[in-house]
Amino acid sequence: MTSNPSISDEQEKKALMIAGIAVLFFLATIVFREGLYFVAEANQYLSLHTILEFLSVTVSLSIAIQGWMIFPQHLSRYRLWYSVVFLIVGIIDLLHTLSYKGMPGLIVVESSPQKATWFWVAARLTQACMLFLIIFFPDRQVQSRQKKTMFIFSVLYVLVIAYIIIRYEQKLPILVVDGKGTTNLKNFLEYSIILFYASTAYMLLRSYKKQPKKAHLDLILAFVFLILSEFLFTLYKNVYDLQNFLGHLYKGISYIYFMKGIYIATIKEPYDAQKKAEEELKKREKYLKTITSSLGEGVIVLDKDKKITFINQEAERLLGYQKNELLGKALFQKIHCGSEHQCDSLRDARSARRRN
Repeated sequence: MTSNPSISDEQEKKALMIAGIAVLFFLATIVFREGLYFVAEANQYLSLHTILEFLSVTVSLSIAIQGWMIFPQHLSRYRLWYSVVFLIVGIIDLLHTLSYKGMPGLIVVESSPQKATWFWVAARLTQACMLFLIIFFPDRQVQSRQKKTMFIFSVLYVLVIAYIIIRYEQKLPILVVDGKGTTNLKNFLEYSIILFYASTAYMLLRSYKKQPKKAHLDLILAFVFLILSEFLFTLYKNVYDLQNFLGHLYKGISYIYFMKGIYIATIKEPYDAQKKAEEELKKREKYLKTITSSLGEGVIVLDKDKKITFINQEAERLLGYQKNELLGKALFQKIHCGSEHQCDSLRDARSARRRN
């Protein structure tokens, strides 16, 4: 039984079951690879690929927009960098989708497997490295002005990547040979990405063991699907085959878990904590009122500015004031002066006597 009451055994079992099913489907595509292997018709697969990629792009940009909107209220380095990562990845994934084989291209250039694959690798490497760095370094509060700086960085980063891939497409190494599959370089890059994902998932798992949180479970599941998808992208022979399709499907599912986990970590959990603190404060205030009302003596509580923050009924009766007349007022001013003008007159009279 986990020590955190917010995480139940049922939730852990559900996460394990989902991860297990994902692994089983992945293993099935390897063990029964020859029997399950098929190449879909270009038009049919292109529609499926486009739908799955646009799903990923939509979720990525949703995470980014959500982060920009709530960042002024939650000046978290995690929140800011999650927005940066998914903004960059969402735009590069969009470029990958438009330049995919059979798609219309990018206005000024035509689509091609080489271009699409390099956009894909650039997005995955960026995502893997940045997510690793986000989790590796502890969260802290950052300045609000950094939001604009990081947005400019995101745009410039995408422009540089797009320029290099479009301008030097023919000079870049070949990553995919149609009909034969991925090259050794493509596989090496994919395995490097997997290593980053696995390291990040391990850090999240350690954090979860120390302090179980629902957000960590969702983020770990996101990385499980990402790791499996990357393995699948080293296995396909044709851009229209089953392994490639399942890889894109797993990637889309992982993005949904990312959105869910980041939402819980940066919005839901802080809101629930604040609501719980407010409820606890109300309980304590009610308890204090119950005690002070039975004392039979006047009780007044002042803050550091000597202003009244609490007064019981007996104190109201003794002073001859209603609670709403005293709360938030300076005790000396209200009781001994009656008004600010009278206090000024009293202070002036005292000062005159001292001078004489």
